[in-house]
Amino acid sequence: VRHINIDYHKPAHFNDALTATAKIIECKKASMIFEQAIIRNSDQQCLCSGIVRIASLQADSLKPCKIPQFILEVASGN
Repeated sequence: VRHINIDYHKPAHFNDALTATAKIIECKKASMIFEQAIIRNSDQQCLCSGIVRIASLQADSLKPCKIPQFILEVASGN
């Protein structure tokens, strides 16, 4: 995770059934931005929303690298 911005809108309560959503809103060679939300199932209220930027890094040097094709395919639902 390179950057995250979260807004807490309403509290969840014990035993609330929740749904977590994630949608890719931008995809570059070495990074992606996701829009995420937590929704309470009973009334469809958005409890929490956020924007998350992730970066692809080489494991040994931690330098940015191209996102592997298989990850792009999984992320796009193919």
